[in-house]
Amino acid sequence: MSMDVAIRNRLVSQTGITDLIGGATTPRIFPETRAQESALPCLVYSTNSEEALGALVGVKAWKADVEIVAVATTKAAALGLATAVIAGLDGYAGTNDSTTIMHALHLRSVTAYNAPLAGETTGVFLHTVVFSVMYA
Repeated sequence: MSMDVAIRNRLVSQTGITDLIGGATTPRIFPETRAQESALPCLVYSTNSEEALGALVGVKAWKADVEIVAVATTKAAALGLATAVIAGLDGYAGTNDSTTIMHALHLRSVTAYNAPLAGETTGVFLHTVVFSVMYA
C-alpha cells in the first residue's frame, strides 16, 4: 500500500470529514484534481515532495509533504472542512495495511478563491493544508 492510499483511508475513516463530503461510502476525495463542476464540498490531495531518510544500510523511512485542499462554495465551508482534516490527521500515527505512518504533522494552511473557469457557473473557495508525513 502506498502512503497516499494510507492518508486517504485515514481521511475516509473520520466521520467529522465524511459527514461534510458525501458520507463514508461515497466520500468526495480525489487524487490530484477534481472534475469540473463536480459536487462540492470535496477534498483533493497530492504529494508535493518526497525524500528518502536513509541509514548506513538502506532506506529506513520516507518523508513527504502532502497537500490536502478543501474545495467549497463558501469560504466558511472550505475552512470548516479544512479544520476537520486537521483534527483528523494532525498528530496521526498508525499502520494501514503495509504502510506505517510514523507521524503526520500540520505545517501550514493557505486560503484562496478561484474565479469561475470556462464552462463553470461559480467560483470556488480553497483552503489548503500541508502536512509533513513520515512513513515506512
